[in-house]
Amino acid sequence: MAALQCRDQRLVLCLDHLSKGGGAELERTFNVFADYFQFLVMDFKADWEDLADRWTPEAVQAMFIQGDGYVAIGTARNMTVPVTVRIVLEAPSLDLQEWERIQEGRLAVSGGELQIAGITDNGMSGGTIPIAPGEYHLRALYAGLNTLSRDGLTGSDRYVIELWPATADLLPGPSPVGA
Repeated sequence: MAALQCRDQRLVLCLDHLSKGGGAELERTFNVFADYFQFLVMDFKADWEDLADRWTPEAVQAMFIQGDGYVAIGTARNMTVPVTVRIVLEAPSLDLQEWERIQEGRLAVSGGELQIAGITDNGMSGGTIPIAPGEYHLRALYAGLNTLSRDGLTGSDRYVIELWPATADLLPGPSPVGA
């Protein structure tokens, strides 16, 4: 798929442009401080004050929380981890052999900006992507979860977040696809 490029160096999702161009995608990679073994993908205006209470034993096992305007992604280590975000027009094909874990859910974006951030670094890691307001299907892909060093500080774990406009035929909440 061809990457969407903008003259002003901003990565802006324009669904009209994507639909007319076909096959285009927006992709951005961040290094996110995953303190407490997690990071957030969220609407810039989201209130995630309930996050600590939502980490039930089931959520810890799933490494995934579906919140109101946010999704929390569990990680294999609580260090800086690579996170790639892809925004596409429709559900991308999926190679199940490439990923150790796959989780799916929805994300409502009302503020026009998607934020990828650690929970304790006040936005110092991660970043933002301007995005059209709307409801998105979100797929979290996890790889390299078993590559950590003995001390758990280094590893080749990586995380990919795919988003595309939600449609009525998709599930309204999180759904584990693989574990």
